[in-house]
Amino acid sequence: MILSRLIVHFVTLQIVAFATSIAATANSETREYFKDWLAACRTETGYCSTVTYVNPNPGNGSVADYWLRVGRPKDADHWEVSVTTIKEQPTLTSYFYFEMGEESFGFTRGVSAVAYGAVNDFFLVGDEANGLLKQMLAGSTAVLDFEHGKQPRERVNFSLSGLTAAMLWIDDQQDRVGDPRTVGYAPLNLEIAEPKLDLPEAIPEALLAQHVADPNCEPLQSLPHGEDWEVHQVSNDRLLYAIPCNAGAYNFSHAYYTQDLGYDKFRKLLFADYWDSIGWTGTDVLINSYFDPQARTLSSFYKGRGLGDCGTSGLWRWTGYSFKLETFHAKSTCDGWEDGEGVGEFPQIYPPVK
Repeated sequence: MILSRLIVHFVTLQIVAFATSIAATANSETREYFKDWLAACRTETGYCSTVTYVNPNPGNGSVADYWLRVGRPKDADHWEVSVTTIKEQPTLTSYFYFEMGEESFGFTRGVSAVAYGAVNDFFLVGDEANGLLKQMLAGSTAVLDFEHGKQPRERVNFSLSGLTAAMLWIDDQQDRVGDPRTVGYAPLNLEIAEPKLDLPEAIPEALLAQHVADPNCEPLQSLPHGEDWEVHQVSNDRLLYAIPCNAGAYNFSHAYYTQDLGYDKFRKLLFADYWDSIGWTGTDVLINSYFDPQARTLSSFYKGRGLGDCGTSGLWRWTGYSFKLETFHAKSTCDGWEDGEGVGEFPQIYPPVK
């Protein structure tokens, strides 16, 4: 009971602080109301979002009982959809169900509904979010149903009246009219706020045995980067491991594995790859790779030679279960940048350039 009160008190303080911040920075924002949605763009950063509230100003110091928000950083190629829960908090394993007419969309807490920035701000990630936003733009009401450990389940009705106009206004403010309505990626510049898992201090024995058995990877002790393994939390029940695999003069590869909490099994991840001679193929390692735990993205840069004027580079984004290819560049001809490009600035292969 004491813990529950502390959590509620903590969340309430966060919301009050947020409301105070909004009031203090109102002069640095451009705002516009569209029926039941409030849209705003920050002057300094260009970040824009639009919000609808359930039971605004309930009298307990919070802004509302629940928020539904759609936003986009100025230079991002995707939108963000999030739900802020204030009146009731979901459990660590809750499902968020959105119903709109005959359509329904489900999101799992910590996997496809992930807290970022604050413990009660849940961003919807994965392909399901695209379908949800499409129906939101066409519908009049979004009904959210989620379990919070008590009966009955919480059922929240969000009005969608004004959402389309608000997003069009944001397009105009950001000079992005006509850009696609893509969602489902982790938000930019926000830290994950899910409960922290205990990360292992050494490679688990079962994973090490699985990795060593791979004939395509060299023994860790023979690699100059053999000790450069990493482990990251990517959801409230899943870990991501990066284990060194091969090394050359200027290319170092890692194999990536995921582990679900409570299971001593590891899934090796596969990634898209491209070569001019054979087209699209696949690979189970990434070269000169880097995982950004804040954006939950993986990047790679394979050098065709040390000069870096040929090779491939890719960017993958975490979707809740695996990584989805976002961009891929490739250049087979090592010409010393005769095309005027610099290191790693190769022609874009995916998405296809129109």
